[in-house]
Amino acid sequence: MKIKTITYELPQEKEKVAQIVGMILSNCTWIDGLLTAPRDLYRMGEIAKNTQLLIDHSLYRARGIAIVGSDDVPYESERKDRERFQVHPNLTDIFTKQKLFSSVKFQHAAANNTPEISINTVKELAQHYISKGYMGVISAVDDYGNPEMLRINHHDKTILVRSPKDYDPERDNLEGIVTNLERSGINKIEGGN
Repeated sequence: MKIKTITYELPQEKEKVAQIVGMILSNCTWIDGLLTAPRDLYRMGEIAKNTQLLIDHSLYRARGIAIVGSDDVPYESERKDRERFQVHPNLTDIFTKQKLFSSVKFQHAAANNTPEISINTVKELAQHYISKGYMGVISAVDDYGNPEMLRINHHDKTILVRSPKDYDPERDNLEGIVTNLERSGINKIEGGN
C-alpha cells in the first residue's frame, strides 16, 4: 500500500493549534501524546509540580484515568534538567488549590471509545490544555489495518498527515482534515503527491 504524507507548519497561536486538535475525527482508533505545561504557568504558580494526568487504555480498573507522579519540567526547559527521582503527585495542589497538572499524557487513550473516555473526551482535554499553553506531541491513529495518522508536534513545529494514497471514503478519514487545514490557511511544507 502506498502512503501519502503531507507536512504542514504548526501555527504559533495556541488557539489555532487547539482548533486543529478539534479536527481529529471521532472514529479514529486512539490518541497518543504528551503535553507539558509552559514555563509561564510555573512562574505564575498555576502548576501542581510533578503531577501528571494520565489517560491510558490499560488502566482498566481506574476507567483509564490516573493522577501520577512525574519528574516534569516546563516545556521550554531541557529534558536533562529533570531531577530523575521518584516523585509523588501533589494531590493537595490539584484538589484544594485547583492548580493545573504539570503534564498530560495520552497512551492509547480512548482505545475502547467508552462513554467515560471517548475520542471526543480526549480531544476536548487536549484542546483545553493546549489553549492554556501546554505543548508537546499529539497523535491520532487509526492502526487496525489502515495506516492513517495526524500528528501535531510542537518540537519540530509541524503537523503531519499520513494516509493511504488510494483514498477509500469508507475507511480513510484524513482527506477532510487536509481540506480544513488548507482552508484555514495553514502553510504546507511538503508532500501530497
